[in-house]
Amino acid sequence: MMQIRPTIAFIDDDERILRAMTLIFRDNYTVFTTTDPDIYLDYIRFNIVHVAISDQRMPARLGVDILHEIKDISPFTMRILLTGYADLQAIIDSINKSEIFRYLIKPCKTEEIKATISQAARIAQANFLQARTSRMTTSMENDDLHIMVGILNGMNNKPSTSIHAALTRPFANEQKTHSLENLLLIDSNIETKDYFQQLFANRYNLLHAQTVEQAYEHLTQTAIGVCITDVMVAGEPIDPIIYKLKKNNPSLVIMVQTAFQDGATLIDLINKGQIFRYLPKPIRVSLLEISITRAFEYHYKLRNNLAMTQRQTAESIVVEVTDSNLPPHSKNSWASYA
Repeated sequence: MMQIRPTIAFIDDDERILRAMTLIFRDNYTVFTTTDPDIYLDYIRFNIVHVAISDQRMPARLGVDILHEIKDISPFTMRILLTGYADLQAIIDSINKSEIFRYLIKPCKTEEIKATISQAARIAQANFLQARTSRMTTSMENDDLHIMVGILNGMNNKPSTSIHAALTRPFANEQKTHSLENLLLIDSNIETKDYFQQLFANRYNLLHAQTVEQAYEHLTQTAIGVCITDVMVAGEPIDPIIYKLKKNNPSLVIMVQTAFQDGATLIDLINKGQIFRYLPKPIRVSLLEISITRAFEYHYKLRNNLAMTQRQTAESIVVEVTDSNLPPHSKNSWASYA
């Protein structure tokens, strides 16, 4: 069976970077590059693109907005932000709006970006393949049911209510109602727990951990769909447990709610923890409610789609980000990053 070359698409306002990316990847990928957001989105809309890589600050549009649109038009395309900036709002938007796979900081080592894109392409290929297989299966099931309806109609001269009901019922990824799914809150503040209990007592089975040890105990003993955590719990960073639990429970969806605003920490949580949402404290009830609902929807998708969970468990190849290696916040500073 012939191996299909993955397609990757780059957008950047610096032509030198686009030429460099073409030279690096053209031997193993179909490479598309452009500086124009409209051309970029149209290409992804009408072609199977496995990995979309975008700069952040460009004259026409921000990278996070472009990747957010790609999430809607081609949800199985893996999205990567490659930027010379690490401003906090861009990082938050890359989580909450674009749901990116990796946040890469320029200058980025060639080996790092090659390995990251290779990893993303493999995951995307598996997702596209499973989606195509699912569509084919659904189509065959629909064809079979239509044949059955035709036979029954011919025999009885009247439509079969039960078969027609089956035909109108959705097949793929049918949303099921789960009563009292387990929601884990990791927060050392008991008032936060009481607040959550008041809001969600009738909708979720709320579990609470005030320490990292308690959180690990809950997560290893109970099937939990969504976890909401601060980045620091009882003085301990939560990221080590997030990285470990993603490997053991790939359908677990993790959201971070915190007043702690550190760009390096959030980038590492994207690259290593694949966090689903960043929720700032103090918490807005409307944002919290819709975020939890979306998180459980994503959990159901992960639970029913093995290919999608590869994204959750993929080892980060990205160099750990620290305050010392964050790029300067000057547009002129990354002209040499090509």
